[in-house]
Amino acid sequence: MPFRSARLAEGSLLLAPVVGLALTIGAVYEAQVAARRHRETAEHTLDDYATFAAFQLAVHARDRLAARAAALVARQAPAADASGGTCSPDDPATIVPFRTSRAAVAAPAAAPAAMPAAMPAAMPAAMPAVVPTRCDAAFARWLAEAVRAHAAHAARGGSTPVAAFVGGPARGARWVVAYAPASDAYVGPWTGAAVPASSFLRPVLDSVLDHNLLLPRTLVGNTVNDSLLTAVVVDQAGDTLFRSDVRYASPFTGSDTASALGGLRVAVTLRPGIAGRLVIGGLPASRLPTLLALLGLSAALTLVAVLQMRRGLELARLRADFVANVSHEIRTPLARLQLFADTLHLGRARDEAERARAARVVAQEARRLAYLTDNVLQFSRAGRARAEVPNATLDPRAVLAESVDAYASLAAARGTTIVLDADPTARGARVAADPFALRQALLNLLDNAVKYGPRGQSVRAHLGAAAGVVRVTIDDEGPGVPARERARVWEPYYRGARTARTAVAGCGIGLAIVHDVVARAGGTTWIGDAPGGGARVVVELPVA
Repeated sequence: MPFRSARLAEGSLLLAPVVGLALTIGAVYEAQVAARRHRETAEHTLDDYATFAAFQLAVHARDRLAARAAALVARQAPAADASGGTCSPDDPATIVPFRTSRAAVAAPAAAPAAMPAAMPAAMPAAMPAVVPTRCDAAFARWLAEAVRAHAAHAARGGSTPVAAFVGGPARGARWVVAYAPASDAYVGPWTGAAVPASSFLRPVLDSVLDHNLLLPRTLVGNTVNDSLLTAVVVDQAGDTLFRSDVRYASPFTGSDTASALGGLRVAVTLRPGIAGRLVIGGLPASRLPTLLALLGLSAALTLVAVLQMRRGLELARLRADFVANVSHEIRTPLARLQLFADTLHLGRARDEAERARAARVVAQEARRLAYLTDNVLQFSRAGRARAEVPNATLDPRAVLAESVDAYASLAAARGTTIVLDADPTARGARVAADPFALRQALLNLLDNAVKYGPRGQSVRAHLGAAAGVVRVTIDDEGPGVPARERARVWEPYYRGARTARTAVAGCGIGLAIVHDVVARAGGTTWIGDAPGGGARVVVELPVA
């Protein structure tokens, strides 16, 4: 396959998991948006139920507050001219009766938002209030002005019912002022009474909460309001005039404006745990942790897939290179075999020495082909389970000597001498290994030492034993192996920097076979520096 086509195919394969991850991200985003909208809808529904409860509370309280204001005026009208009574807003028993005189004042320049805009042309000029002598002058002035301003903007048509409003001379001291006209709607005198707002409102609102269900009965059954919600009433200045005994904190709050008492605002907060009764399925839980976990898992799987695909493509490329390298290595001895075999077959040798040389080359290249074939076969066995390769107890000195003897002619062809020596400590030691595999591993070590060393070098093969292990050391006089590559040279198909420097042909499987054979025998391998400056490869096998 051309290089460009191979790169395009690789890109197409790697694009698939990336596109899958992108689609997963899109699906997770859409799921999160849908879950968020579902939750927002449920929250809006709960807010609507809270607003409905506030409206119900305002409706039920309206008539009761009006009736209580009328009773207060009727009960206190005879005492309006008296001078008794107290003026403490903190005393629930405080009642301040009053009567205003008839006088003319100019109408206020602007009417409050709660009052109608259309006003009569002629307005009273002054309305000084008569209050009990026990009240201070500030309270008297406030009461006179409050009644005058409220009466000036209270358009009531043909009938003149009792009017009431909430106010106070100072912030925090709130009074309910109820009054009724003596004649028409805008001309005094007026009679009425002022009472603390808390003592006036609480009985009425407590009665509504105790006897009227503010949420639909089909959803909450006969559950009392105290188990469902918290009710709060505030005036236009923002002062709290009433709060139910049981208090809940939740974001589900609704409000409504009560027309009674000059536009009080009623707010209702639902109990957090009631969502399951008012909304089918309850308030949906957040799916973000689950979606994030799913996204993380998808990203991890995509990464694994990309890495595996890249590894697979890399292995495919390495195997293709391996096949090419093996073919190249085999072609050279085959060509020499054919040349010298034809020389012998056709009788082209001029003398006996030339015939002997041709026979020696034929035997040498046949041995090399056998070595290459055994290497490939051994590499094909490297991926099998270790149980499929039985080990035998053998003499490592004999195997090393046999390997050196088998490779001596190939080394001599490159002008290399192999020196074998063994310590007395290794005499009689035996190891458990596959004889064929161990012999092939030692041949690979000798082949590497000969190939990467200079011509005319001396390769030293040493056998020793210590601390329960047999150690085989192969030293060459080549450039050595850089420290950063010593861990990777045992990987299949890997060829280090010294291969590029020396342009030595190879398949990249020799040391991988060594590592696999030694590992199956329970040993270890590593690379160091030889005393002469080359590479030292060490193989340690446990004594059987």
